[in-house]
Amino acid sequence: MTFRYADHRIPLHQTSVAPAQWPRELVKRRGWEAGFLDWYSANDDRFTIKLEFLRSNRQHIEAAFHGITRVTRAIIKQDNIDVTVDWQGHFWDIIANFETYPQRVPRGWVCGECPPDSRFIYATRQDLCQAEVLVPFMEWINTSLAKATALSLWGAADSATWARLVIG
Repeated sequence: MTFRYADHRIPLHQTSVAPAQWPRELVKRRGWEAGFLDWYSANDDRFTIKLEFLRSNRQHIEAAFHGITRVTRAIIKQDNIDVTVDWQGHFWDIIANFETYPQRVPRGWVCGECPPDSRFIYATRQDLCQAEVLVPFMEWINTSLAKATALSLWGAADSATWARLVIG
């Protein structure tokens, strides 16, 4: 099946009830999942759009954005978050990506992709992830996603596709 759009716009906002609670069994996990959930819980009030749990496995947590159509999702992994667009059963694009490349150094952790002369050294890997992935993700939600009214799609599902947020 082929979908062709020159500039197809999908309204982003939808009416919904209060965000669902995150499952208790997910909260009991250890490692990066626990680090993410602890950080999210501590910063929940700073999000203008709350995250809603969809599903998880050992590699990632998939979350939706409360009040935003389920065409967009956040795929949360240990050191990166991708915000994806899936339209009518087809992966369309990644509209936002937040990542770091942790590298252990004598005094802590740095991003291995940052220029050596401007690397900030973090005490823990979790501190690095918070500064370079989680906080920028939250800021993107509070600015770009919160101001967007629609999602524009270009391309065809059987070839190149891309998407972008429509602001205002």
